[in-house]
Amino acid sequence: MKKFLALICALVLVCSVVATALAACTHTYILVHETVAGTSSVPYCMTTCEYNQYVHPHFLNYEDKVYVYYCPKCGDTYTKIVKTFINQSCPCQP
Repeated sequence: MKKFLALICALVLVCSVVATALAACTHTYILVHETVAGTSSVPYCMTTCEYNQYVHPHFLNYEDKVYVYYCPKCGDTYTKIVKTFINQSCPCQP
C-alpha cells in the first residue's frame, strides 16, 4: 500500500512538472528595453608593467547589460542579464 501511494505521488509530481513545461509560452518574444546596469572590475593578475616596475594588480573590466523581452500574445515578460568584457586595465596608466 505504501509503495502504491508513493507511486501515485510520484506520478502527480511528474505530471505537474510536465504540465508546467507545456504551459510555458512558446511564442516569439520581442525586445522592449535594453540598458546598461553598471560596470564591474575584477582583479585579474599580479604583474609588472611599463608604468610600474613593482608587482601590482591588473583588472578585467566588465559591463552588465539588461535586456527585457515581452510576449504580446500572452503578456509574459522575462529579463536577461549579459556580462560583456570591456578591457584589461592597469591602475598605473596615465
